[in-house]
Amino acid sequence: MNKFTVKLILFTVSILLIVTSVNYYGDAGDIFHKGKVAQIAKYLVEGYNVANVDNIDERDLQRNIIKLSKINPSVIVLGSSRIMLIHSDYFKTNSFMNHGVSGASIEDMIAIYQLYKIKGLLPQKILIGIDPWIFNKNNGQSRWNTLAVEYESFFSSKTSVKNLFTPFDKYYQLFSPSYFQSSIKILIKQVLNRKQKLPLPTKLKVNDGGTRLSDGSISYNLEYRNVTIQDIDKKAKYHISGNIYALERYTSFDEKYLHLFNMFVDEILSNNIEVEFILMPYHPLVYDFLVSKKDYKIVIDFEKYIKDYAGLKNIPVTGSLNPHLYNLNSFHFYDGMHLNEKGVDAVLGK
Repeated sequence: MNKFTVKLILFTVSILLIVTSVNYYGDAGDIFHKGKVAQIAKYLVEGYNVANVDNIDERDLQRNIIKLSKINPSVIVLGSSRIMLIHSDYFKTNSFMNHGVSGASIEDMIAIYQLYKIKGLLPQKILIGIDPWIFNKNNGQSRWNTLAVEYESFFSSKTSVKNLFTPFDKYYQLFSPSYFQSSIKILIKQVLNRKQKLPLPTKLKVNDGGTRLSDGSISYNLEYRNVTIQDIDKKAKYHISGNIYALERYTSFDEKYLHLFNMFVDEILSNNIEVEFILMPYHPLVYDFLVSKKDYKIVIDFEKYIKDYAGLKNIPVTGSLNPHLYNLNSFHFYDGMHLNEKGVDAVLGK
């Protein structure tokens, strides 16, 4: 073995050691050191809001919340960050929990439902936030693997779908460049004695840091909330300036995901649980771009499919991907795909 090869091997090993060490000890998403997530869940179940909850494993948070819960909720919400602003006031019940997770896929929704079923605490009603990427096999969503065990258990008595996944996805983050970027910032802050703000139980709904409310919904941090219309339009334009989130290479509905979705909905209905679909609009600039481009026009077919499917199952549908149906403009959004509180009010008719 020549000197160059030896040096190359040593260099590669050194880089891998640095990356894995930073990702493990910085742990930007708290996926290796679970204490923070468990504490947040405890505060929420006790009825507190929790400030400073940025950069956590949202899937593990849902697991901990349900494990600690002692009541059958009247209503739960499943879906992505696009439905995280839906809170208990819309339903006039204290027995409500929003289980939205960023970039939710069908696997996420199945796994969270299964957590309730395993515990014997099935809700009376489930609202499902339906995003157009859920039938895209190229949606790039893999974070559901945190809940892989729960997802797999859904099929324990069903043989029509084989599980091909493992629950070890989190360990891939040890080698992730993007996770490295976030984790090293945390380590640098620690070195400079600039401690990260710890999760803080509070009765306030709006705080400097991102806040998870006691009903599972969220309240964005002050910086994100205090934006101008120009800032919002800029974010919307940025959303369509490159690859569109989770909608790339989306030419047809994946048969596996169609089957999973139908199996999931049928399972819920078979337990006499009321179901409602919610379609949250995109920012007008984003929606108009999507429906005008051949590569993304499938979002029109997607909404039609969901509404036709809901009609066959007698499931009510609230909302639309189309913001123009609700006369929405930048005033109703935080960015290209997330409504603000006024926007959610407009869609839910409050």
